[in-house]
Amino acid sequence: MDSNLSITKHGNAVARKLLYRAIGQIDNAAKTNPCHIADYYESKKLSSQTKGFKKIAIASIHKLIRTIYALIINDQPYDYNVATHNQKDFSRN
Repeated sequence: MDSNLSITKHGNAVARKLLYRAIGQIDNAAKTNPCHIADYYESKKLSSQTKGFKKIAIASIHKLIRTIYALIINDQPYDYNVATHNQKDFSRN
C-alpha cells in the first residue's frame, strides 16, 4: 500500500459532506460529551504542524465509520470508557 495516498472524492458526495460536518459537531459537543473520536481529532490537530485540518478531519471520519460499523456488527451501544480502553489496546501494537 502506498503511504502517499491522497484524499479522493470517490463515493457519495452527500454522505461525505454529512460525515465531514458530523466531525465538526462531534468536536464541538466533546466539551460536554466525551468521545474518543473528538479526542483523536484534537490530538492530531495539536501534534501535526504539517497536515491540514481537512486531512485530519478525513482521518477522523474514517475512525467514525469504523466505530459505527463495529458497534452495529457487535450490537453494542457506544461507551466512552470502552472505546478509550480499546483505543489504548490497539496503540500498544
